[in-house]
Amino acid sequence: MRIAGVLGRVGAEGVDHGLTLAAPVDDVWAALVEPDRAAAWLGRLEPGPQRAGDRFAVRHDGTTTSEHTVVTWAPGRRLELTWEFPGEQPSRLAVALAPTAAGTRLALRHTGLEDPVAYAAGWHRHLEHLGAHLAGAQGPPAWAGYDELVERYRVVQTKGEL
Repeated sequence: MRIAGVLGRVGAEGVDHGLTLAAPVDDVWAALVEPDRAAAWLGRLEPGPQRAGDRFAVRHDGTTTSEHTVVTWAPGRRLELTWEFPGEQPSRLAVALAPTAAGTRLALRHTGLEDPVAYAAGWHRHLEHLGAHLAGAQGPPAWAGYDELVERYRVVQTKGEL
């Protein structure tokens, strides 16, 4: 499914999203791993990860915090980590970056999810915010339209497009 530049697929195994960002790889990497930059689109990183094996938290809002361990740290190319969200089984998130003529191609894969449809919609919205942040703009209202995205990804999952 493509909405506002984000291409997403969802299946029983997890979520795949792809997005071409009009920013160089180094800028996208910084937005992924620097606490102040990540706060603009995902949540505040505490502390910011710096290498494989690092543990850190993401403060999504005033009440929700997830915990993570960096599995793969390849600056400018690949970030893989555990995703330990409160009340959910641990899952795995991988983000790969590649330079393109237009900027950077970001590929996100999140596996081991109990509710891949909800995560597909959530990552879709977060990636819209990442694109806006990198463009120096403001993204859509935080969770406005989230329920519509969930329904659209439910249709995608039913079609088995992953």
